[in-house]
Amino acid sequence: MLKNPDKLSEQLAMRQIQAYGGGSVITLLRISELLKIENMENLVNLEVLNIAGNQISAIEGLENLKNLKSLYINNNAVQEIKGLETLESLETLWLNSNHISEIK
Repeated sequence: MLKNPDKLSEQLAMRQIQAYGGGSVITLLRISELLKIENMENLVNLEVLNIAGNQISAIEGLENLKNLKSLYINNNAVQEIKGLETLESLETLWLNSNHISEIK
């Protein structure tokens, strides 16, 4: 969920135009002003997702990102480290500056 949903649509549209213009796919995506991770199910070739500096409280909606290598979700409001089980290609994870109180 976004503070301004039209802004996400605009950002995604611009990224898609830039990425698909050369016949390639989106491999890097930077999104700001997020409250919740959503609408990622079709980005199966995404390799880098930078959603740092938002107000995200839960890691969710990333199940289909099988090619994701780097996830930057630092400086958010994440409380638990979960929702990463299906990210088999994940090599880099930034979770600093969140609200995580315990690692299980």
